Amino acid sequence: MLKKTIVVPALGTGWPDGGFDIVLPLVAGDILYAANGTHLTRLAKGTAGQPLVMNSGETAPRWGFINRLAGVLAIQSGWDTAPINLANCTDGDFATVSGTAITNNLAAYAEGGLFQWDMGATYSVQVRAKLSMANATAWQTMVARLYVSLDTATWYYCGGSTNWISTNGDANALTIAFTNCAFAYGRYLKVVLVNYGSQANCSLAIYEMQAIDCGL
Repeated sequence: MLKKTIVVPALGTGWPDGGFDIVLPLVAGDILYAANGTHLTRLAKGTAGQPLVMNSGETAPRWGFINRLAGVLAIQSGWDTAPINLANCTDGDFATVSGTAITNNLAAYAEGGLFQWDMGATYSVQVRAKLSMANATAWQTMVARLYVSLDTATWYYCGGSTNWISTNGDANALTIAFTNCAFAYGRYLKVVLVNYGSQANCSLAIYEMQAIDCGL
């Protein structure tokens, strides 16, 4: 973020020469706020619909409701057939898709392939997603788990359950799910495919993943 500063005169004195010591230009919508007792600092304008919130240290305002996954390229691993369009996961379009990622013959209760993202810093976010899962074995259930981490060394479940989204138990079951009820605090997010029975051709495709900054 580009910042410019101006010096505020001591109490009881006027502005030198009636002006500000600041490098122009400012942009319509920029905000000046007190960086300390004597300096003002520029906060560049936000985007349409963004609320102004206070940072976690209660020292400066910032813009909230930013999608921290916008344009972030996923890391994928553990698939027998890898997804081919990872950029589509975070392009802001719920119609484009990552391509189908497949794990063959996944053992019961085992975790399969994953998608992982780095938001670049630690945030409190609401996760919004559209994804599709399918399996080729009758009466077996599989789920997608959503994890969050501060450092990738320790991962935590989020979404209120170990099982974020589940398929039903029919052969070739297909679940296309929208969800926006998972909250997470951390820097890294990952979605992992998990088997609850011995299944062949377990697949996961992601249309969109978003992490909306809650400003907390």
